[in-house]
Amino acid sequence: MKLIISTEIRTEYPDLRIGIVIAENIFNSEYKEGLKEYCSKRFKEFSHKFNSEKELSEVKNILAWQNIYRSFGVNPKKKCPTAEALLSRVIKTGFVPCINPAVDSYLIAETLHNLPIGGYDLNKINGDIMLRFSPGGESFLGIGSKDVENTGC
Repeated sequence: MKLIISTEIRTEYPDLRIGIVIAENIFNSEYKEGLKEYCSKRFKEFSHKFNSEKELSEVKNILAWQNIYRSFGVNPKKKCPTAEALLSRVIKTGFVPCINPAVDSYLIAETLHNLPIGGYDLNKINGDIMLRFSPGGESFLGIGSKDVENTGC
C-alpha cells in the first residue's frame, strides 16, 4: 500500500507537506488509565485559548487552509476546513465526544497544531491511498454527524 499524491495536487500545491504515522498492534477499544482525562483537559484548555471563533479564524494555519479551500473553489465559510470545524466546535461547546483512543489522540494533536489530521484503519483499506482533487459525489460522514453528506465539489 502506498500514499499517492496526484500530479495535479503536487503542481497546484508544491509546498504541501504530509506526515504519516503508522501504529501497529494498538488496542483501540479500551482507554488506558488517564487518557480520557488527558483528552478532556487538553480540549478544555484549547476551548479557553480563544475568546471566539473569529480569533481562531485569524490563526496562521487556519488562514492557510481557508485559502487552500478558496483555491479549489470552495467557500471556507460554507464548508469549513476540517481542522477549523473541529476547533470551532471545541470553542463553542468546550466538548468533543470520545470516539476511541486513537481518534481522540489525533484530535488532541489537531488542537495543538491547528492542522487537519486524519486516521485510517489500514486493515480496512484495499489498494493505494490517493490524494487527488475530488471529481465530486463522494460520500462523507463527519465526526459527530448522523447524516452522510455528498461532497458535491
